[in-house]
Amino acid sequence: MHVPSSSKVSQPRKADKFRIQTGNNRSELTVVRADRSLPPERLESTELSSDRNLTRHALQPRENRWACLGQKPVIAWFTGLSGAGKSSIASAVDRALTARGRATMVLDGDNLRLGLNRDLGFSAGDRAENIRRAAEAARLMAETGLITIVSLISPFRAEREAARQIAGDVPFLEIFIDTPLAVCEARDPKGLYDRARAGRIPDFTGISAPYEAPERPDLVIPTQDRAVEDSAALLIPELLRLSALERA
Repeated sequence: MHVPSSSKVSQPRKADKFRIQTGNNRSELTVVRADRSLPPERLESTELSSDRNLTRHALQPRENRWACLGQKPVIAWFTGLSGAGKSSIASAVDRALTARGRATMVLDGDNLRLGLNRDLGFSAGDRAENIRRAAEAARLMAETGLITIVSLISPFRAEREAARQIAGDVPFLEIFIDTPLAVCEARDPKGLYDRARAGRIPDFTGISAPYEAPERPDLVIPTQDRAVEDSAALLIPELLRLSALERA
């Protein structure tokens, strides 16, 4: 396991509070999940939203879907600066797992903003909502049994921890794509750093907005002087292990 580089851009925000905004009472459900000893009637009442009159409906056991796929779900959450290599490595991992017979899906930050999250801007609130929606989508895909790879800058620790909480009991791996800022700027595949340095992109992560590197990531992938396929190879065995379905 690698240790995050101390030179990584990382400065905490003044306030590190993050409220999970939910439409399905995830905050209440988290409490329920932590206490399996509650009686059934308490579980039912806890899952009822008094303010919106919503009830979580029981579906078939998710394990039925997993059995059909022949695998269990995993969520791999890639975080890192723009240009770190998140999307490239996510794609390489996706293709490698498919070649090994695993069912997968990639939730890429740009793709999400072109569709599901197209109504969101880049304010602090919209960025938090962007991450919440990605986490909820990842959870839904995981419930079907997919290995779900999420590729988002997701700069703040509290928001990444909120994503982990949304995942619930689905295995959640925080993957730090550790690329020095100077290397990201040199790559700059979208020309974003030049525009940010010129002041044409406000609140740009790593330049005019902070990035909080993970303190205890499940895996660190340093990409400097490492090919994309070699970077992907650091994660693939763990995803294969976690998604393996034990046969009766």
